[in-house]
Amino acid sequence: RVLRRQLDALRAAPYSPPPLDLDAALAGWLAEQGTLVRVAPDVAFLAETYAELVDWVRATIRAGGSVTVAQFRDHFGSSRKYALALLEHLDERKITRRNGDQRVLY
Repeated sequence: RVLRRQLDALRAAPYSPPPLDLDAALAGWLAEQGTLVRVAPDVAFLAETYAELVDWVRATIRAGGSVTVAQFRDHFGSSRKYALALLEHLDERKITRRNGDQRVLY
């Protein structure tokens, strides 16, 4: 029941996900199963939402040369917290790299 409630909450606010209210082992299991992607200690997205976000970032950079935190935030109607967490995660994974206030493809 706890798991279903958490997944429902993540689906209800996919771009501004609520904090995980799960045991660390259960959260780890969800990540291993490919259901959840943690991008920061306090930010996790459903895998399908994460894929959508990454696809949008790549497409936006290909079309315009770069993407900013503000563009991401405005497009998805989220907050700077979630935009920055995802973009920093993509930098760490070498999908994007920061160039001033912008991100470009690695």
